[in-house]
Amino acid sequence: MKKTLLLAAMAVVSLGSYAQKTVNVETAGTLGTLLTETEQKELTQLTIKGQLNSADVKILRAMTKTKADRFKPGLVGFGVLEDLDLSEAVFVKDTKPYFSDDDNMEDYATSPNAIGGYMFFSSMTLKRFTPPAGTVSVGAGAFQDCVNLEYFGSNTIAVYGASAFGGCEKLEPLSLEPARAIGASAFQKNLKITDVVLSDDLKSFSGNAFTGCTALKNLKIGKGITQLDSYSFNGLPALETVELSENITEIYPNSFNNCTALKSFTCHAKVVPTTPNLSYATGPFEGVPATAVLYVPEESVDMYKVALHWKNFQHVEPIADSGTGVVDVINWNEGESRWFNLQGVEVSSPDNGLFIEMRGGKTRKVLIRK
Repeated sequence: MKKTLLLAAMAVVSLGSYAQKTVNVETAGTLGTLLTETEQKELTQLTIKGQLNSADVKILRAMTKTKADRFKPGLVGFGVLEDLDLSEAVFVKDTKPYFSDDDNMEDYATSPNAIGGYMFFSSMTLKRFTPPAGTVSVGAGAFQDCVNLEYFGSNTIAVYGASAFGGCEKLEPLSLEPARAIGASAFQKNLKITDVVLSDDLKSFSGNAFTGCTALKNLKIGKGITQLDSYSFNGLPALETVELSENITEIYPNSFNNCTALKSFTCHAKVVPTTPNLSYATGPFEGVPATAVLYVPEESVDMYKVALHWKNFQHVEPIADSGTGVVDVINWNEGESRWFNLQGVEVSSPDNGLFIEMRGGKTRKVLIRK
């Protein structure tokens, strides 16, 4: 009995000794020589410094138990790695692939400042990942269906490939301020995203990027986007506020259908954005709640009220102007109201300034003075 307990204790100690390790890869392609076979199978935390190429990525794919092929069952390796820190590492340019997509006849290899396509596709173990400092792009499917991924440690990503983080249901929201291009389904079914602000510098935005983001509540799209694809934000049950810039010219069918919680939709375009007539699709605002308010430039209110599809909004109001249009000055304690800022976002405790008040089924612009 004592012998059995001693062996069990030794096993725990042995396993614990491989829980975390830091390695310096001075020569790209040698990671496999710096980790024993046991370490490759049992490490849960790994910090890497130095240079990495495709051969090293193959080791990491096995340690994080990734999918061997996009369209076929089977995993690479038997590792249990959960936390991978590459903040002091760099990817070097390689011509040999770490992953080959036989169906599409495409190979993926490492390159500087990028997380390559399908690098950790469908990892079963990865929870925390910190990319090399200065990483600016995440390739297609790089972390797709990483069902346990919770943390991605970078705020410098400018380009997100298609399905880059699709299916990462546990992932904490990323900062999209630096984003310049977002591919289709890039954040599909990211269940922790509540607010999306896309800067004026974002120039490329594919539809379905946020499909299935059921907690998304507030959306603001900057001046760089002139067109929204079909199904861009279709059927998001928590979406309450939307703001589009004056540069939006086209909104494709089904873009905001069945957004049943929608309260405020602000469009700064003076010319009503058009919707292509597609035989297989409906308008972009089917199922808009009767209580939703559309805010548009004052001179365009009448046009939006009668425009095809836009007239689905039963309430169309002018966007409040900080310099004009104040209809009332009220005492802070007067009545119970719902308040929205000039961007149409609901606020619980409005401070001094101009706000939009909703009370008794009516809407008005109010200047609050404390």
